[in-house]
Amino acid sequence: MPRMDVSEIQREGFYIELIDDSIWVVKGCCSINDRVIAIPRVVNDVKIKRLGEAMKVVAERYSRYLMRTEFSQEYIPAVPINDIKHIYKPSKRVCDKIHGEIVDSAHELLKILDEKGFNAFLTGSLIYCGVDESSDIDIVVYVDDNNVDPRDIIKDLLDKNILIRLSDDETRNIIEKVSEGLDPLSHIVLLKRSIHEFRFRNHVVSMRYVNCSEFVKKLICSEVKEYRYYEDSFEIINDDLGVYTPSIYFSRNSLGEEIVLYSHRIRYANLRSGDVIRCKGYIEYIIDGSKRFNLDRATCSLEKSSSML
Repeated sequence: MPRMDVSEIQREGFYIELIDDSIWVVKGCCSINDRVIAIPRVVNDVKIKRLGEAMKVVAERYSRYLMRTEFSQEYIPAVPINDIKHIYKPSKRVCDKIHGEIVDSAHELLKILDEKGFNAFLTGSLIYCGVDESSDIDIVVYVDDNNVDPRDIIKDLLDKNILIRLSDDETRNIIEKVSEGLDPLSHIVLLKRSIHEFRFRNHVVSMRYVNCSEFVKKLICSEVKEYRYYEDSFEIINDDLGVYTPSIYFSRNSLGEEIVLYSHRIRYANLRSGDVIRCKGYIEYIIDGSKRFNLDRATCSLEKSSSML
């Protein structure tokens, strides 16, 4: 395929198809020359839902992709561009091979969101032609491109019942499919206040607001000098960047030290200032003297909830 600029596709919402026909979802904002950081989503026609399952597949079948980077002391999958057969970009249109009600609903929802000021795109199985009976409508908005704050807009659509909060059954179904890392009761609390997962018409919608601004990259892509096992409680003191992907929170640990928490998963995008979350994982010591903690590679539970709103 033609030479690509990796930094142009190293954003959530892009998918890549490899030369073995597997489909991978691009993760994060931090780029590496001639490689794309991604995890497998479909291998041998089987969808992979959980991060732990995806990393197991990588270890068993794609261990050659694992590498350490400056911004992570852990081994992460980084796909060489020479192994990429096709790039699926977020789109305004559903894949031509997909038919049925989900197509009309997806296009109608995009129109509503765009009229509200979003420049929204379809992503996920709707663009790589992998829709099945369990498929959601996946939507991505690049907020660093159009500078919108989703909180008030989505709340207004929920208040008007254009978007509908998930039922208890739908919430349980999501947790059964993808829950890991965050204990189920905490996951329920965060889903009930979510502006990322809801229902439109007869379909569950999963929506990301991606922020790969230079400020965000400086926070999560800076060099790690060491990392250590760490267990503590973190109080969220600033959630301004939490709603986005990657989610970033400024927090204080039990000693009053400031720690940056970050995640690329929607489940952690609904923490609020005043929440206290307890986690076991690894703390990263950055060359500038700051500390950050990757929620995605940790096990966590919500100790205190500031509110349900």
